[in-house]
Amino acid sequence: MYLLCNYYLGQTHTYNGRQTDTYNDRQKGPKQYTPIIRSGGITSILGVVEVVEVVVVDVVVVVVAVVVEVVVVVVVVVVVVVVVVVVVVVVVEVVVVVVVVVVVVVVVVVVGVGVVVVVVVVVKLVVVVVVVVVVVVVVVEVVVVVVVVVVVVVVVVVVVVVVVVVVVEVVVVVVVVGVVVVVVVVVVVVVVVVVVVVVVVVVVVVVVVVVVVVVVVVVVVVVVVVVVVVVVVVVVVVVVVVVVVVVVVVVVVVVGGRGGGGGGGEGENDVAVVYFFKRDCYVLETNVLTTFRDHLAMNMASRVFIR
Repeated sequence: MYLLCNYYLGQTHTYNGRQTDTYNDRQKGPKQYTPIIRSGGITSILGVVEVVEVVVVDVVVVVVAVVVEVVVVVVVVVVVVVVVVVVVVVVVEVVVVVVVVVVVVVVVVVVGVGVVVVVVVVVKLVVVVVVVVVVVVVVVEVVVVVVVVVVVVVVVVVVVVVVVVVVVEVVVVVVVVGVVVVVVVVVVVVVVVVVVVVVVVVVVVVVVVVVVVVVVVVVVVVVVVVVVVVVVVVVVVVVVVVVVVVVVVVVVVVVGGRGGGGGGGEGENDVAVVYFFKRDCYVLETNVLTTFRDHLAMNMASRVFIR
Protein backbone atom coordinates (compact mmCIF):
# COMPACT_ATOMS: atom_id res chain seq x y z
CA MET A 1 0.00 0.00 0.00
CA TYR A 2 1.38 3.43 -0.98
CA LEU A 3 0.75 6.43 1.35
CA LEU A 4 1.72 10.11 1.15
CA CYS A 5 2.97 11.50 4.46
CA ASN A 6 1.33 14.93 4.18
CA TYR A 7 0.20 15.32 7.79
CA TYR A 8 2.11 17.17 10.55
CA LEU A 9 2.66 16.89 14.30
CA GLY A 10 -0.17 18.26 16.37
CA GLN A 11 -2.95 17.19 13.99
CA THR A 12 -5.73 14.88 15.19
CA HIS A 13 -7.00 12.17 12.86
CA THR A 14 -9.80 9.66 13.23
CA TYR A 15 -9.93 5.99 12.36
CA ASN A 16 -13.15 3.95 12.38
CA GLY A 17 -15.10 6.85 13.87
CA ARG A 18 -12.80 7.71 16.81
CA GLN A 19 -9.88 10.02 17.45
CA THR A 20 -6.37 8.69 17.72
CA ASP A 21 -4.79 8.27 21.12
CA THR A 22 -2.29 10.73 22.61
CA TYR A 23 1.03 10.07 24.28
CA ASN A 24 3.28 12.11 26.52
CA ASP A 25 6.74 13.24 25.41
CA ARG A 26 8.93 14.37 28.30
CA GLN A 27 10.38 17.35 26.39
CA LYS A 28 7.56 18.25 23.98
CA GLY A 29 4.41 17.69 26.05
CA PRO A 30 1.19 16.04 24.82
CA LYS A 31 1.09 15.50 21.05
CA GLN A 32 -1.23 13.74 18.62
CA TYR A 33 0.00 10.89 16.37
CA THR A 34 -1.59 8.91 13.63
CA PRO A 35 -1.34 5.08 13.80
CA ILE A 36 -0.11 3.33 10.65
CA ILE A 37 -2.39 0.46 9.65
CA ARG A 38 -0.94 -2.79 8.29
CA SER A 39 -1.63 -2.97 4.56
CA GLY A 40 -2.19 -6.73 4.29
CA GLY A 41 1.31 -7.86 3.19
CA ILE A 42 1.89 -5.86 -0.03
CA THR A 43 5.48 -4.53 -0.17
CA SER A 44 6.66 -1.66 -2.42
CA ILE A 45 10.12 -1.97 -3.96
CA LEU A 46 10.30 1.38 -5.76
CA GLY A 47 13.36 2.43 -3.73
CA VAL A 48 15.07 -0.87 -4.51
CA VAL A 49 14.38 -0.29 -8.21
CA GLU A 50 16.06 3.12 -7.96
CA VAL A 51 19.12 1.56 -6.27
CA VAL A 52 19.22 -1.13 -9.00
CA GLU A 53 19.05 1.53 -11.70
CA VAL A 54 22.05 3.40 -10.18
CA VAL A 55 24.07 0.15 -9.87
CA VAL A 56 23.26 -0.90 -13.47
CA VAL A 57 24.31 2.53 -14.82
CA ASP A 58 27.63 2.31 -12.89
CA VAL A 59 28.26 -1.24 -14.21
CA VAL A 60 27.50 -0.16 -17.81
CA VAL A 61 29.95 2.78 -17.50
CA VAL A 62 32.71 0.48 -16.17
CA VAL A 63 32.07 -2.12 -18.92
CA VAL A 64 32.19 0.55 -21.66
CA ALA A 65 35.48 1.91 -20.26
CA VAL A 66 37.03 -1.61 -20.22
CA VAL A 67 35.88 -2.27 -23.81
CA VAL A 68 37.36 1.06 -24.99
CA GLU A 69 40.72 0.22 -23.34
CA VAL A 70 40.77 -3.25 -24.97
CA VAL A 71 39.99 -1.73 -28.41
CA VAL A 72 42.86 0.78 -27.97
CA VAL A 73 45.30 -2.06 -27.06
CA VAL A 74 44.17 -4.10 -30.11
CA VAL A 75 44.66 -1.09 -32.44
CA VAL A 76 48.20 -0.50 -31.04
CA VAL A 77 49.09 -4.21 -31.57
CA VAL A 78 47.79 -4.10 -35.19
CA VAL A 79 49.84 -0.93 -35.93
CA VAL A 80 53.03 -2.57 -34.53
CA VAL A 81 52.45 -5.69 -36.67
CA VAL A 82 51.95 -3.56 -39.81
CA VAL A 83 55.21 -1.66 -39.12
CA VAL A 84 57.13 -4.96 -38.65
CA VAL A 85 55.72 -6.34 -41.93
CA VAL A 86 56.72 -3.17 -43.82
CA VAL A 87 60.28 -3.34 -42.41
CA VAL A 88 60.60 -7.02 -43.43
CA VAL A 89 59.39 -6.24 -46.98
CA VAL A 90 61.90 -3.37 -47.31
CA VAL A 91 64.78 -5.61 -46.13
CA VAL A 92 63.77 -8.31 -48.65
CA GLU A 93 63.70 -5.75 -51.48
CA VAL A 94 67.20 -4.49 -50.54
CA VAL A 95 68.57 -8.07 -50.52
CA VAL A 96 67.04 -8.77 -53.94
CA VAL A 97 68.58 -5.58 -55.40
CA VAL A 98 72.05 -6.51 -54.03
CA VAL A 99 71.80 -10.02 -55.48
CA VAL A 100 70.77 -8.67 -58.91
CA VAL A 101 73.69 -6.20 -58.91
CA VAL A 102 76.16 -8.99 -58.04
CA VAL A 103 74.78 -11.18 -60.85
CA VAL A 104 75.07 -8.34 -63.38
CA VAL A 105 78.70 -7.68 -62.34
CA VAL A 106 79.58 -11.39 -62.70
CA VAL A 107 77.99 -11.54 -66.18
CA VAL A 108 79.86 -8.40 -67.31
CA VAL A 109 83.20 -9.81 -66.08
CA VAL A 110 82.63 -13.15 -67.82
CA VAL A 111 81.63 -11.47 -71.10
CA GLY A 112 84.73 -9.24 -70.94
CA VAL A 113 87.02 -12.26 -70.44
CA GLY A 114 85.37 -13.99 -73.43
CA VAL A 115 85.90 -10.96 -75.66
CA VAL A 116 89.58 -10.76 -74.66
CA VAL A 117 90.06 -14.47 -75.46
CA VAL A 118 88.46 -14.06 -78.89
CA VAL A 119 90.65 -11.04 -79.70
CA VAL A 120 93.79 -12.97 -78.70
CA VAL A 121 92.77 -15.90 -80.92
CA VAL A 122 92.15 -13.63 -83.92
CA VAL A 123 95.53 -11.94 -83.47
CA LYS A 124 97.27 -15.33 -83.36
CA LEU A 125 95.50 -16.45 -86.53
CA VAL A 126 96.59 -13.29 -88.34
CA VAL A 127 100.21 -13.85 -87.24
CA VAL A 128 100.07 -17.46 -88.42
CA VAL A 129 98.68 -16.41 -91.79
CA VAL A 130 101.38 -13.76 -92.21
CA VAL A 131 104.06 -16.29 -91.31
CA VAL A 132 102.64 -18.83 -93.73
CA VAL A 133 102.57 -16.25 -96.51
CA VAL A 134 106.18 -15.26 -95.84
CA VAL A 135 107.28 -18.91 -95.78
CA VAL A 136 105.45 -19.65 -99.02
CA VAL A 137 107.04 -16.66 -100.71
CA VAL A 138 110.52 -17.71 -99.57
CA VAL A 139 109.90 -21.29 -100.63
CA VAL A 140 108.68 -20.16 -104.02
CA GLU A 141 111.76 -18.02 -104.53
CA VAL A 142 114.00 -20.88 -103.49
CA VAL A 143 112.17 -23.25 -105.78
CA VAL A 144 112.45 -20.80 -108.66
CA VAL A 145 116.18 -20.41 -108.05
CA VAL A 146 116.88 -24.09 -107.58
CA VAL A 147 114.42 -25.48 -110.14
CA VAL A 148 116.92 -25.42 -112.89
CA VAL A 149 119.64 -26.97 -110.81
CA VAL A 150 117.93 -29.69 -108.98
CA VAL A 151 114.43 -30.69 -109.96
CA VAL A 152 114.39 -33.42 -107.45
CA VAL A 153 115.29 -31.00 -104.67
CA VAL A 154 112.47 -28.75 -105.77
CA VAL A 155 110.06 -31.62 -105.62
CA VAL A 156 111.26 -32.52 -102.15
CA VAL A 157 111.02 -28.92 -101.03
CA VAL A 158 107.50 -28.71 -102.41
CA VAL A 159 106.57 -31.86 -100.56
CA VAL A 160 108.08 -30.47 -97.36
CA VAL A 161 106.20 -27.21 -97.83
CA VAL A 162 102.95 -29.08 -98.29
CA VAL A 163 103.57 -31.13 -95.18
CA VAL A 164 104.39 -27.99 -93.21
CA VAL A 165 101.23 -26.30 -94.44
CA VAL A 166 99.15 -29.30 -93.49
CA VAL A 167 100.69 -29.42 -90.02
CA VAL A 168 100.11 -25.70 -89.54
CA GLU A 169 96.52 -26.05 -90.62
CA VAL A 170 96.03 -28.92 -88.23
CA VAL A 171 97.56 -26.89 -85.41
CA VAL A 172 95.37 -23.91 -86.27
CA VAL A 173 92.26 -26.08 -86.35
CA VAL A 174 93.19 -27.63 -83.00
CA VAL A 175 93.77 -24.19 -81.46
CA VAL A 176 90.47 -22.84 -82.83
CA VAL A 177 88.56 -25.88 -81.61
CA GLY A 178 90.17 -25.55 -78.18
CA VAL A 179 89.27 -21.87 -77.97
CA VAL A 180 85.70 -22.60 -79.04
CA VAL A 181 85.41 -25.36 -76.43
CA VAL A 182 86.75 -23.02 -73.73
CA VAL A 183 84.29 -20.30 -74.72
CA VAL A 184 81.38 -22.77 -74.74
CA VAL A 185 82.36 -24.11 -71.30
CA VAL A 186 82.61 -20.56 -69.89
CA VAL A 187 79.21 -19.61 -71.32
CA VAL A 188 77.62 -22.79 -69.92
CA VAL A 189 79.13 -22.13 -66.48
CA VAL A 190 77.87 -18.52 -66.53
CA VAL A 191 74.37 -19.64 -67.55
CA VAL A 192 74.30 -22.28 -64.78
CA VAL A 193 75.47 -19.74 -62.18
CA VAL A 194 72.83 -17.21 -63.29
CA VAL A 195 70.08 -19.86 -63.17
CA VAL A 196 71.15 -21.02 -59.71
CA VAL A 197 71.23 -17.44 -58.40
CA VAL A 198 67.77 -16.70 -59.85
CA VAL A 199 66.34 -19.90 -58.35
CA VAL A 200 67.85 -19.08 -54.94
CA VAL A 201 66.42 -15.54 -55.06
CA VAL A 202 62.97 -16.82 -56.03
CA VAL A 203 63.03 -19.42 -53.23
CA VAL A 204 64.09 -16.78 -50.67
CA VAL A 205 61.33 -14.41 -51.80
CA VAL A 206 58.71 -17.18 -51.64
CA VAL A 207 59.85 -18.23 -48.15
CA VAL A 208 59.75 -14.62 -46.90
CA VAL A 209 56.26 -14.09 -48.36
CA VAL A 210 55.01 -17.32 -46.75
CA VAL A 211 56.48 -16.31 -43.38
CA VAL A 212 54.88 -12.86 -43.59
CA VAL A 213 51.48 -14.38 -44.49
CA VAL A 214 51.72 -16.87 -41.60
CA VAL A 215 52.63 -14.06 -39.15
CA VAL A 216 49.70 -11.93 -40.34
CA VAL A 217 47.28 -14.88 -40.04
CA VAL A 218 48.53 -15.68 -36.52
CA VAL A 219 48.14 -12.03 -35.45
CA VAL A 220 44.60 -11.87 -36.88
CA VAL A 221 43.67 -15.11 -35.07
CA VAL A 222 45.11 -13.78 -31.77
CA VAL A 223 43.19 -10.49 -32.17
CA VAL A 224 39.93 -12.39 -32.89
CA VAL A 225 40.47 -14.65 -29.84
CA VAL A 226 41.15 -11.60 -27.61
CA VAL A 227 37.98 -9.86 -28.87
CA VAL A 228 35.91 -13.04 -28.28
CA VAL A 229 37.34 -13.42 -24.75
CA VAL A 230 36.55 -9.76 -23.97
CA VAL A 231 32.97 -10.16 -25.25
CA VAL A 232 32.52 -13.34 -23.17
CA VAL A 233 33.88 -11.59 -20.05
CA VAL A 234 31.53 -8.63 -20.61
CA VAL A 235 28.54 -10.97 -21.05
CA VAL A 236 29.49 -12.92 -17.89
CA VAL A 237 29.83 -9.66 -15.89
CA VAL A 238 26.42 -8.45 -17.12
CA VAL A 239 24.82 -11.82 -16.29
CA VAL A 240 26.41 -11.80 -12.78
CA VAL A 241 25.16 -8.24 -12.17
CA VAL A 242 21.62 -9.18 -13.31
CA VAL A 243 21.66 -12.31 -11.10
CA VAL A 244 22.86 -10.26 -8.08
CA VAL A 245 20.13 -7.66 -8.70
CA VAL A 246 17.45 -10.37 -8.99
CA VAL A 247 18.72 -12.07 -5.79
CA VAL A 248 18.66 -8.71 -3.93
CA VAL A 249 15.09 -8.03 -5.12
CA VAL A 250 13.95 -11.56 -4.17
CA VAL A 251 15.60 -11.28 -0.73
CA VAL A 252 13.92 -7.90 -0.12
CA VAL A 253 10.54 -9.28 -1.22
CA VAL A 254 10.93 -12.44 0.89
CA VAL A 255 12.15 -10.55 3.98
CA GLY A 256 9.36 -7.99 3.55
CA GLY A 257 6.76 -10.74 3.06
CA ARG A 258 7.63 -12.51 6.31
CA GLY A 259 5.83 -9.84 8.31
CA GLY A 260 2.47 -10.32 6.52
CA GLY A 261 -0.68 -11.44 8.27
CA GLY A 262 -3.43 -9.99 10.44
CA GLY A 263 -3.18 -6.56 12.02
CA GLY A 264 -1.78 -6.11 15.52
CA GLY A 265 -3.18 -4.07 18.33
CA GLU A 266 -1.96 -0.67 19.48
CA GLY A 267 0.09 -0.34 22.67
CA GLU A 268 3.44 0.43 24.27
CA ASN A 269 5.03 -2.84 23.07
CA ASP A 270 4.59 -2.18 19.28
CA VAL A 271 7.90 -2.10 17.42
CA ALA A 272 8.58 -0.03 14.25
CA VAL A 273 11.37 -1.08 11.83
CA VAL A 274 11.96 1.92 9.54
CA TYR A 275 14.35 2.04 6.52
CA PHE A 276 15.17 5.28 4.70
CA PHE A 277 16.51 5.81 1.19
CA LYS A 278 16.99 9.47 0.18
CA ARG A 279 13.62 11.13 0.94
CA ASP A 280 11.57 7.90 0.89
CA CYS A 281 10.49 6.05 4.04
CA TYR A 282 10.02 2.25 4.17
CA VAL A 283 8.17 0.82 7.21
CA LEU A 284 8.57 -2.95 7.72
CA GLU A 285 7.10 -5.40 10.31
CA THR A 286 4.83 -2.93 12.15
CA ASN A 287 1.29 -1.63 12.37
CA VAL A 288 1.74 1.39 14.67
CA LEU A 289 4.55 3.96 15.10
CA THR A 290 4.92 4.46 18.88
CA THR A 291 7.89 6.81 19.26
CA PHE A 292 8.23 10.51 18.61
CA ARG A 293 11.40 9.92 16.50
CA ASP A 294 9.67 7.53 14.08
CA HIS A 295 6.60 9.75 13.85
CA LEU A 296 8.74 12.81 13.06
CA ALA A 297 10.71 10.84 10.43
CA MET A 298 7.48 9.73 8.76
CA ASN A 299 6.30 13.33 8.52
CA MET A 300 9.65 14.51 7.06
CA ALA A 301 9.79 11.82 4.32
CA SER A 302 8.59 12.63 0.78
CA ARG A 303 6.93 9.23 0.33
CA VAL A 304 6.14 6.33 2.66
CA PHE A 305 6.02 2.65 1.74
CA ILE A 306 4.28 0.52 4.40
CA ARG A 307 4.43 -3.25 4.76
